[in-house]
Amino acid sequence: MSLNQIITAAAIVAGTLVVAKVVDSVMLRRGRGRLSPSALTRYNALRRTVSFAIIVIGAAMALFVFPYVRGVAGTILTSAAFISIVIGLAAQATLANYISGLMISFSQPIRIGDHIEFQGIRGVVHEITATYTRVRTADGAWQLIPNALLASDTIRNATIVNPECVATVRMSVPLAADLSRVMATVAAEARAVPGTLEGREPTMRVQDLTTESAELEVDVWVPSHEAARDIASTLRLRVHDRLRRDGLLVTG
Repeated sequence: MSLNQIITAAAIVAGTLVVAKVVDSVMLRRGRGRLSPSALTRYNALRRTVSFAIIVIGAAMALFVFPYVRGVAGTILTSAAFISIVIGLAAQATLANYISGLMISFSQPIRIGDHIEFQGIRGVVHEITATYTRVRTADGAWQLIPNALLASDTIRNATIVNPECVATVRMSVPLAADLSRVMATVAAEARAVPGTLEGREPTMRVQDLTTESAELEVDVWVPSHEAARDIASTLRLRVHDRLRRDGLLVTG
């Protein structure tokens, strides 16, 4: 192993990393903001695969600079040892996660931007990487789920077919209040709140009764999970103002 061979191998590795980074950046820039969730999920898997292939080819080229490696490689490729190596690598968790990530990206039980629930974790799929899927929960935390785990268990996906969903608003009113009037008023505000889906009637119900208050609940249909929180907040403000204005919050 000469100094020239070491320098050549190092140059090949450095060049490979640069090429992989450039190709990945170009593909990322071209795909950003132009693709649907389904296409973007597949595109990101393709982008990672291309980068991985470039690095593997570059590493092999760097190793083959050394005559000893070329000799050993010829023996391995013509023997059962090569099959044993492949099987051994396939059993490793990292490769299992990588293969599972490809399966998820192309079969698409989840996509980037989907709202999912998995083993008690609820959030939005932000990224499907080579080894894990990154999910952002409602409190802003990140959950990193191994791809192999996702591919082998049940996932609840609320948006894969239709992004429409229900926004629920709960409220307490004094037990002495006229519940029929309160419910009619809340339903009227639910129909009028901006952002809800036309033609979908709100659903009102009395959730519970205590010695002091009645627990009411109203469901309104909204176009997406992203819109649900803002629409629910707006509805709460409208209902509170309307009930106060109509004198329906006094205990009498």
